[in-house]
Amino acid sequence: VSRDGTYKVTAIWEYDKRSVNGANFVYFGMKLRSSVGEREKKLIEYAKQVIDAVGIVQGPSHMEIMFTADGPCLVEVGSRCHGGEGTWMSVAEECIGYSQVSATLDCYLRPDRFDALPMEPSILYNEGGEAFLVSTYTGVLKSIPGLKRIRALEAFRRLEMLVQPGMLIVPTVDCFTRPGSVQLVAPTRQAFERDYAVIREIETKVGSSGLFN
Repeated sequence: VSRDGTYKVTAIWEYDKRSVNGANFVYFGMKLRSSVGEREKKLIEYAKQVIDAVGIVQGPSHMEIMFTADGPCLVEVGSRCHGGEGTWMSVAEECIGYSQVSATLDCYLRPDRFDALPMEPSILYNEGGEAFLVSTYTGVLKSIPGLKRIRALEAFRRLEMLVQPGMLIVPTVDCFTRPGSVQLVAPTRQAFERDYAVIREIETKVGSSGLFN
């Protein structure tokens, strides 16, 4: 988020994209990262150069950057908030203490609060992210037995289901065929990764022991 040319990084999300169902770059999830680390520092410096180059001096911006063998490489940038219908907001608030949306409001309405925000999220109070559910099936959904196990995870916070029993489910190839998402927050990286892996494991099973039936 920028205010009068002062650019503050509100969050760094690492995307988990994989090839599945004959499609490349399918979103499996995204995980918050602190700004501490050599790779993160390079990403932030590169992002600042992008903002300067495109001339965004006021309000939110969101960009996707690939970290390649030659360093950061821009995929896209826009003068808007991070998308995904804002399901990530509660995760950012719990892990960082604020979000891009709250920082944007402060930028326009409470400049004193914006000035008090750190330049980048160097501290994560918790580890968090989202697991985007992936379907490999085609047919009419009978039930979603895996949700009971997902809700029982230590890191579970909330979920958003875009399909329900009785609806047609199709293989996930993009965000429009995503059956749902799960927001996760845990006290440690190990606990977060454990529960994230459980969701991935549930997806691979079918029937009463799997995610979908």
